[in-house]
Amino acid sequence: MRSLILLVLGIAIGAIAALQVSTAWRQRDAYPRGVMAVMQHHLGALHQAVVAKQCPLAQSALHLDWLQRMAGTIPDALPQYGHDAHFQDFVHRLQGEIRRTQSPLPGTCGALEPRIRAIGGACEACHAEYR
Repeated sequence: MRSLILLVLGIAIGAIAALQVSTAWRQRDAYPRGVMAVMQHHLGALHQAVVAKQCPLAQSALHLDWLQRMAGTIPDALPQYGHDAHFQDFVHRLQGEIRRTQSPLPGTCGALEPRIRAIGGACEACHAEYR
């Protein structure tokens, strides 16, 4: 009986400790996941606008501004890669693709589509290497 009680108590304590550790890990990664989620939202909104062939300049500019802001926070969100020159190259490539799309902003969905694909390609290249 004593062994059974100790076994149940050990399992309960182990489960509580595992829950606390997993919660701490999730909180540690909240900022990078948030930055990536915001970028994914704005890139997705641009992609949906292109697919629907409704690309108002004001909306496209707003989404691109947000993408540029979030791309600027990537090094802060992922400080473990701060001194990695290869990672910095990926960030600069992404920022360059966004700037290229912003200036001048394409007036048609057809002209915007390849630029949106280039931004997505910059994201995917980095994710393939660092995810």
